[in-house]
Amino acid sequence: MTTLEKFIQIKNIYLSSLKVITKSNATFVKYQSVLDDFEKCLSNYFADEQAAEITSQMIFKYSETAKQRGIKNNTLRHYLTIIKTFLSWSNEHKFYFEQPIIKQDMPKKDRIEYDLLTQDEINLILSGKIPKYTKHPNRNRAIVFLLLLTGLRVSELINLHYEDIDFDNYTLTIIGKGNKKRTTALPSIAIKSLESYINQGFSTTNKGELLFKNKDNKSFSEQNISQIVERYVEKLTGHKNIRSHDLRHAYASLLITNNIPIPHISQALGHSNWETTAIYASHLCPQKQVSEINNVFNNMFT
Repeated sequence: MTTLEKFIQIKNIYLSSLKVITKSNATFVKYQSVLDDFEKCLSNYFADEQAAEITSQMIFKYSETAKQRGIKNNTLRHYLTIIKTFLSWSNEHKFYFEQPIIKQDMPKKDRIEYDLLTQDEINLILSGKIPKYTKHPNRNRAIVFLLLLTGLRVSELINLHYEDIDFDNYTLTIIGKGNKKRTTALPSIAIKSLESYINQGFSTTNKGELLFKNKDNKSFSEQNISQIVERYVEKLTGHKNIRSHDLRHAYASLLITNNIPIPHISQALGHSNWETTAIYASHLCPQKQVSEINNVFNNMFT
C-alpha cells in the first residue's frame, strides 16, 4: 500500500467519525475540503511513495505549493492545524505513529487589516434608503439590516425561520456554531425592515419556513448573500468589496465603541469564549484603547 492509498483510507475513516462527532456541518465540510486538498498534494508529488507515515517533507511540500497558489499565511495556518488535528487523531487510533507538524512549522500570522464601514456609511445604510435598481429591495434591505444590527454569521442568517423572530419582545433566536442556541436583541429598526419584507415579499408565515429563500424557493448559499451585501453597500455608499462578515465586524465595533461590556458582546456574537471577543475588540477598535489609556493619565494631571 502506498502512502497515498493509506492516507485516503484513514481520511475516509476519520471523516466518517467526524460526521458523527461534530455538531457543525460547516466544520465537517471545511475539514473534508482541507484533507482533500492535502490528498491532491500527495497524489501530485508522492503518489508512489512507500513511506508508512506522513513525513515532514510532505508537509513542507504542501505548505510550499499552497503559497505558490496564493494562499495567505493565516489561511495556511488554519489548514495545517486541521491536518495536524487529523494526524493526532490518527496517532491516537494507531493508524500513524508520528506527528510531523510541530509549532515551528506554522507560518507566522499576518496582521489582519479590517476594512470597516465608517459611521457615516453605517448611518446612510440605516437611513432606510435603498439603492436604485435593486431587485427585491425589501428583502435585500432586511438581509443587510439583520447582519449589521445583530452581528449574525451568514450561515446563521441563511438558516433563520419566521418563528425565530419575536416581534413583541424585540429579540431573535439563533442556532449558531455547534447547534448552540442563543437569543439576541433585535432593534426596532430591524423589526421594521423585516415587517416590510414579510408584508410585501414573504410567501408564508408557516412554522419551519425559511425566512430568506432564492427564486427557486430554496435556501441561499453564503456566496449568494455575500453578493447581495456587496452590491447593496457599494451602490448605496460607494464602499467597495464589503463582505457579509464585515457587517458583523461593524456591529461588534459599534458595541465596543459604545462601551457595551465584552461578555455581553461575546454572547451577542455567539463566541464560546469571551476572550475571543476581547481579541476581536483589540483588532477592531485600537483607537478606543489608545484613547482610554491616554485619558487615564491625562486625567491625573488636569
